[in-house]
Amino acid sequence: MRKSTAKKELDFRSVFEASPALHLLLTSDLTIVAVTEAYLNATMTKREQIIDKNLFDIFPDNPDDATATGVRNLHASLIRVLEQKRPDTMPLQKYDVPRPESKGGGFEEKYWSPLNTPVLDANGSVKYIIHQVEDVTAFVLQEKKRAAQAELFDPLQTAEIKQLKYFLENEERFRILVENVKDYSIYMLDPQGRIMTWNKGAERMTGYTSQEVLGLENKIFYTWEDVQKGLPEIDLRMVYEHGQHEVEGWGVRKDESEFWCIVVLTALYDDDGKLRGYAKFCQDITNRKKAEDDIRSALQKEKELGEIKSRFISLASHEFRTPLGAILSSAFLLEKYQEEHPDERTLKHLERIKSNVNNLIQILNDFLSLSKLEEGKVDCVLEQLDLLPFSEEIVQNLQESAKKGQTIQLEVNGKPETVYTDGKMLKNVLNNLLSNAIKYSGEDSKIDFGIHYLGDRVTLVVQDHGIGIPEKDQEHLFERFYRASNTAHTSGTGLGLSIVKNYLALMNGELEFYSRVNEGTTFMVHLPKLQ
Repeated sequence: MRKSTAKKELDFRSVFEASPALHLLLTSDLTIVAVTEAYLNATMTKREQIIDKNLFDIFPDNPDDATATGVRNLHASLIRVLEQKRPDTMPLQKYDVPRPESKGGGFEEKYWSPLNTPVLDANGSVKYIIHQVEDVTAFVLQEKKRAAQAELFDPLQTAEIKQLKYFLENEERFRILVENVKDYSIYMLDPQGRIMTWNKGAERMTGYTSQEVLGLENKIFYTWEDVQKGLPEIDLRMVYEHGQHEVEGWGVRKDESEFWCIVVLTALYDDDGKLRGYAKFCQDITNRKKAEDDIRSALQKEKELGEIKSRFISLASHEFRTPLGAILSSAFLLEKYQEEHPDERTLKHLERIKSNVNNLIQILNDFLSLSKLEEGKVDCVLEQLDLLPFSEEIVQNLQESAKKGQTIQLEVNGKPETVYTDGKMLKNVLNNLLSNAIKYSGEDSKIDFGIHYLGDRVTLVVQDHGIGIPEKDQEHLFERFYRASNTAHTSGTGLGLSIVKNYLALMNGELEFYSRVNEGTTFMVHLPKLQ
């Protein structure tokens, strides 16, 4: 059985090698495993020299031809066959082959018409590639010789003919290109504005066929209102005076529906400078126009909603402050009454009332500040400010709302100097930072508040020893409504630090911080002494 199979394989190889066609059989790694006698003769090679060798080791590019592309082109074709698993027909190739030493050595000029075909195994993978070529060297060299003889016979006439042929071929290509463009309307007008040419894009855009529009005036594509205004004539006059004219507006189709378009008109002149007509390019941008209008409408609605929100926030902030102020005043009075007849439980509830009222007031202040910032109603008003008494007053006020045993320690480094800044904004900034320090620190803890006079600027430092800020939250800390992941059980809006950063930007100040979980947070406010 094995002997019979071997016999069949041997017969097949013999048939393949005797084929009159020029064939190479390659493995997927481009190793030559079989070759026909015809191919050997055409390439001046011997079977034992090329079998089991890499294709490009046997057939390299001609080193004396700097423009040689044979190896590159053939390699690209073979890669396409391996990847796409289908035949690849190559255009005419110049691929010189090595000449044997017995025939003078060097390389011989050769031209081929190649076809590369895959042979797939049972799994659909490329097992072999049949590289088939047709030697067209004699034909190409004969044509080159004939062309050279024609050039010598009448070089002037040949050059003129070539130039004319080139012009006509390119003119025809351009005409075909324009006529077959489908997404744009491109056509010619005569100097009076009548339609001279028509393309598929124009037919698709307007619904008119070339038979229906050729010779008609261009004004059929304008709306009735624009025709009454004389826009068709104005557009032609503009392009005549300036050489090119671009306009955007409504166009009209055959079925009287309208579309929004961009139109570019260009004047065309002959060699003598005489006006031949106009080229008109038109693009339908109705969908883009609608999208822009929708976006504009949505932005307007968003703006209106923003204004309503801002008015509501401002109104609510002012309206809530009055009853909250009354509640807070009543709590203070009740606390005074308790001094005569102290009751620990009552005092505890009064402290809770005061704490929650202060929290609500802070929330309303945050919303009001945000509203003003969004509306651009916040201006930086510079004034001379002595930071020490200014800061002492803030500390005194906030100490009253501190937790049990909490203390705010104020320290000054450097020679105190007057600074020029906005006192209201700075008060808001410090209230926010110190309130956060109180809120996120435990009882019996110390909050350090430092004023450092350094050169031409002053740095205010607020440092607590509280819960800290997780590292993953730190990059989002100044985003509106963002709250760190470890603050879920503490009241707040997530607006404070965003407002602080905005205020400091208006004051030409800077803010930086560092924090570690369960160790505390330090905020540093840098302000110029002179604005």
